[in-house]
Amino acid sequence: LFIIPALTHKLGYQTLAFQSFLFGFAAYATYDLTNLAVMKGYPLSMAIADMIWGGLLTMVTALIIYKINT
Repeated sequence: LFIIPALTHKLGYQTLAFQSFLFGFAAYATYDLTNLAVMKGYPLSMAIADMIWGGLLTMVTALIIYKINT
């Protein structure tokens, strides 16, 4: 949905970076927002930092794969 079209259609670094960041952010947000909802004392700052980290990690991984495939 997000990453595969950018890899297969060669949409460019910027599109891939944006879409892969959103994908990683959403994946980590699922985990972190669930923790916020069910775990008493789970810090909001940790959830936000982890979601950003997930987005960046996914983006860097996708860009490396893109570079290898081009």
